[in-house]
Amino acid sequence: MSSGGADGSSGGSDACADAGSCGTVTPAPFSAVSPAAYVAKVKNLLVGLPPTDDEISAVTADATALQGLITGWQKLPEYQRKMERFFELSFQQTQISITDLADQSYPKQLVTNALTSPLLLQNIEQSFARTMLQLVAQGQPFTDSLTSPKLMMTTALKELYAFLDQYEVNDDGKVSDGFRSDHPKVTVVAEAAQGPIPVAETLDPTSPNYMHWYDPDVATAGKVAACQMDPIPFPASSFAIHRLLYGSLDGWKGPAGMACPPIGGSATAAQLTTADFTDWTLVTLRPPAAKETTSAFYDLPALRAASELVVSLPRLGFFSTPAFFANWQTNTSNQMRVTLNQTLVVALGAQVDGTDSTETAGNPPPGLDTVHAGSGTCKSCHQTLDPLRSIFSATYSWN
Repeated sequence: MSSGGADGSSGGSDACADAGSCGTVTPAPFSAVSPAAYVAKVKNLLVGLPPTDDEISAVTADATALQGLITGWQKLPEYQRKMERFFELSFQQTQISITDLADQSYPKQLVTNALTSPLLLQNIEQSFARTMLQLVAQGQPFTDSLTSPKLMMTTALKELYAFLDQYEVNDDGKVSDGFRSDHPKVTVVAEAAQGPIPVAETLDPTSPNYMHWYDPDVATAGKVAACQMDPIPFPASSFAIHRLLYGSLDGWKGPAGMACPPIGGSATAAQLTTADFTDWTLVTLRPPAAKETTSAFYDLPALRAASELVVSLPRLGFFSTPAFFANWQTNTSNQMRVTLNQTLVVALGAQVDGTDSTETAGNPPPGLDTVHAGSGTCKSCHQTLDPLRSIFSATYSWN
């Protein structure tokens, strides 16, 4: 739209007249680039390397040779590294800190041990990118990024997913602890003086050492006299066990009843080994069959061998990973709108932006939050996003 002159006439040339006719765009004629240009672009995209003279010559002589070159480039280690980072960013699985995951384990920090915390965070960020590389290598369709119940996982990640399945936080911040419900009378014990305990005894309900875990930090855990004790008993708690596995101590009551603070733990305290953060394998996550129990998050020997994880919480595609939820947290006000909208951005390259003029039937339209959509500028987005939010909120809590 041009601005008017002082005499009311048009203050400039007519844009439509200059273009020839309004609404008509004449595309530039197609001009093919040379093999040297597109071979360089494709190879740089895939592996970050320049093409060789032989590669350019091969495609110059026969354009179909590019497919064979691509197949060869995909076998290079540079391809794995470049595409892994590409998928991490594209599916928004990265640029998070361990504190961004805290709402999923509310009200406690997920992992506090200085050694295992960064290893787990790295696993969380890499998992889906590695999954996509594996699915591509198997010739699976790219749409599996939305629907696949399979994930590349380490033992540490299997523990995390199984733990979060037991430690559920609802919309009101109330925790449902599956281990406590199933084992209300079990005492979880951390000790040092008795020495290492065979894991088979720790996991055997008939053993006197059932749920007794060796932790060398117990010997020096009490910073004040009222907290010094060995062993340290904890009431039945998924979180107490989870923290022991990662080399930390949950808060406990001292001999005189004093509340003792949690301890992050040392490098030698974790039940998980360094290898448990590098043993990547493709794992199928599925719901339990009738009367079947979910995977025990504390059974590390079983998790190390597992290629299947039984969980009650649906975990499909990129949008239900801990990393994606850490990037796009929600709350009682937002109610999954941002999570859902960002899923559309990643999956479709488009978002709800308020430009859709379609009027939904009903007054008010079904699912519309009349409080948030009170003004016209807000309603245009809310009339689309509000019905959509039920898709996620019917399955996942805000946490």
